[in-house]
Amino acid sequence: MSKTAHRDALRTFELTYACVAIALLVIVAALAIPISLYWIRVNEITTETAAAAIAISGLALATQWPSSLYSAGLTALNKQTQLAILTSGTSTIKFVITITALHHSPTLYAFFFAQIVSNAAQTAVLRTALWSALKKTDHQARFDSQILRDSIGFAGGMTGITLTSIALTQADRFVLSKALDLKVFGAYVLAATLASGMYIIISPIYSVMYPRLSAAWQSNNKSDLAKLYHYGAEIIAITTIPLAVTGAMYAANLLNLWTQDDSIGEAAGLTLAALLIGNMFNGIMNMPYALQVAAGWTRLTLLINLGSIALIIPLLWLASIQYGMVGAACAWLGLNFVHLIITPSLVHRYILRGEMKRWYWAGVLRPAFTTVAVMLAIISLNNAAGLHLPWIIESVLVWISITLAIAGSSESVRVALMKRLSSVEPRY
Repeated sequence: MSKTAHRDALRTFELTYACVAIALLVIVAALAIPISLYWIRVNEITTETAAAAIAISGLALATQWPSSLYSAGLTALNKQTQLAILTSGTSTIKFVITITALHHSPTLYAFFFAQIVSNAAQTAVLRTALWSALKKTDHQARFDSQILRDSIGFAGGMTGITLTSIALTQADRFVLSKALDLKVFGAYVLAATLASGMYIIISPIYSVMYPRLSAAWQSNNKSDLAKLYHYGAEIIAITTIPLAVTGAMYAANLLNLWTQDDSIGEAAGLTLAALLIGNMFNGIMNMPYALQVAAGWTRLTLLINLGSIALIIPLLWLASIQYGMVGAACAWLGLNFVHLIITPSLVHRYILRGEMKRWYWAGVLRPAFTTVAVMLAIISLNNAAGLHLPWIIESVLVWISITLAIAGSSESVRVALMKRLSSVEPRY
C-alpha cells in the first residue's frame, strides 16, 4: 500500500470511528434520564444528578472508543514496541488519575470526569503517534468509501468484538447500579478500578506479541507461530499470576492503605480479591485471543462475547441480590474461569492443533502449581520462624518469590534470558 493510501485509509477509519463515538454519546445521553428514573437506586442523590453522571459516562465512552483504531494502526506499522510503551504509560496514568479522583471525591462525577480526561489523553497520544509514524506527503488525506467496503469483513468483526468487549466489561456496573445501594456500588467501582490495574501489564504484552503472531501466520510458519504463542503465554503467566495472587491475599490491606477507611477494606476486600483473580484468568486468555485475530478468525470471539453478555447479566443480578458486591465479583471470576476451560479447546481445534496440552501446562497449570508450592513454603517458613513482618514488606517478598519461581520453571524464558545476557558485551 502506498503512502497516500495509508493516509487515506487512516482518515477513512478515523472518521468512521468518530461517527460511532458520537452515536454512542447520543445514545447514552438520550437514555440518561430513563436510566436514572427507573434503573439506578439513587437514594442520597437526586435523579437529575444521576442523569447528569450517566450522560457524562457517555462522553467517557466516546473518548475511549477511537483509541482501539490508533492501537491497531500502530500494530499494522510494526510499531509494537512504541505501542507497548505508550499503552503501558497511558494505562498507568489512567489508573492513577482514576484512583486519585476516587480517593479525594468518591462520587460518580469524579469517576467519570477522571475517565474522560484519561481516555481523551490516551486517544490523543495514540493518534499523534500513529499520524507521526506515517510518512508525510503533499497529498491531503481524505475519506474513501471504497477502502471501507473492501475491509468491511475483518473491520466489522473487530468492531463487533470491541463493542461487545466494552459491553461485557461494563455489564457489572450497569447491573450493580440497580441491584446495590449507591454507596456499596461506589465501593465496588473502587475495587474494580484497582483490579483493572492488571491490564497495565497485560495490554503491552498483547501489543508486542500480536503482530509477531500475525507475521508468523502470514508466512505459514507453524513452528515459529507455536514458539511465539507459548512464549507469550508464559510471559503473561509470569507477570499476571504473582501480581493477582499477591493482590488477592492482601486485598483488604490495599484498600485500607488507599482509602484510610477500615470499613471499605472489610466490605470490598473479598470483592477486590475475586476481581483480581477473574482479571488474571481474562489476561491468560489474551494469547488465544491474539492467535484468533492473527489468523483473521474474529467470529469465534464475537460469538463468545455475545454469549457471555447473555450469561453474565442475569448471573450478576442474581449473585448481587443474594450476596452483594462479593457475589457479583465471583460471577465475573466464574465466567472467566469457564472461558479458560472451554474456549482454548475451540481455538486449538482450528488453529495450532495439537498445541492445547502444552499451552495449558506451560501457561496455566505449571505456574499455578508453582504458585501453590511457593505459598505453602512461605506459610511453613513463616510459622516455623515466627516472623511478623509489616504487610507491605511481606507482600513484596511474596510477589518476588512467586515471580522468580514461575520464571525459573519456564525453560523458554530461561533460554531467552540467557541469550539476552550472552549478547551483552562486557565493558572494561
